[in-house]
Parts: sequence; C-alpha cells; structure tokens
Amino acid sequence: MVNVCVQQKDDDLYHERTRGDSVFDRFHRILPIIQRPSLVWRVAKHHPYMLDTCVKVAKVIAEAPAKDELLCEYCGCLFKDFLVHYICQCSETRQERDHFWNIRDNQVDIAFAAFLYNAEDCDFVDLLLGAPCDFLDNIDDHIHFLRMSFNYIAKVMDKVPCLNS
Repeated sequence: MVNVCVQQKDDDLYHERTRGDSVFDRFHRILPIIQRPSLVWRVAKHHPYMLDTCVKVAKVIAEAPAKDELLCEYCGCLFKDFLVHYICQCSETRQERDHFWNIRDNQVDIAFAAFLYNAEDCDFVDLLLGAPCDFLDNIDDHIHFLRMSFNYIAKVMDKVPCLNS
C-alpha cells in the first residue's frame, strides 16, 4: 500500500514537472509514463557492450532544445532541433542515414518499415529514442529496434563532433 502511494506521488511529480516546461517536450514524448526500468537501461542490460552508446542516448534524451535557430556548420541549413536535423536532414550524415535504412529494412516488418518511412522527422527521432509504438508491443522487438536505433544515433554523434559536447 505504501509503495503504491509513493509510486503514485512520483508519477504525479514527474507529470507536473515534464508537462509544465517546454525543455521537457521531447523527454515527455519519449517517456509519457515513468518506465521502471527505462528502455535505455534495458538495452544496456541486454547488450552490455552498448553501455557507452546508451549513455550517449540518455544524454541526448535529456538535452534541452535550442531557443533560437542554429546554422549547421556542415550543410549550411538553419535548424532548431539539432537531433532531427543531424539524424534526418543533414547532408553530412547521409551515408549513416542510408546505412541505417538499409539495415532496418532487412530486419523489421514491412508495415513497421512503411510506418517509419512515413513518420514526421520529429516523430521518427522520438521513435529512435524509445517513444512508445504500437508496432513494438513485444519488449524484445522494441529492444531489438532500439539497439539498431541507438547504434545509428551513436554513429551520427561520432560523425558530428558538436553533438558530443
């Protein structure tokens, strides 16, 4: 009984904090409810060799969004969301993006692949970071997809040094 009350209080505080501050927009979209343990932690637990990658992803999830538009030093485009830009749009990361799509297309259901292909860039990035998805109702399938996604994000982060600061 006490554990349930404490957990409910934690959930209420989480929702109050993440919904009231625009800094937490992505964080709340990816984690609409408190996951115990988090999917990032689960990927690291199932694949210990990915611990460094999972740490990078956790930092990206918690990153505050830019307040103003930024200029990409690689392609010259203006953007507000660095992650959406570098993962979905920047010409500098096109090779990594093409490689990810090729791997992904061979390892996921065709309906899920079509869903990902048609997703808005922001939604696509959220899915790569672990947002809930109806196509991934099995936790093992979700972890498998996140393992591919996290590796892709890490490759992009390695290619674009400004993401590692």
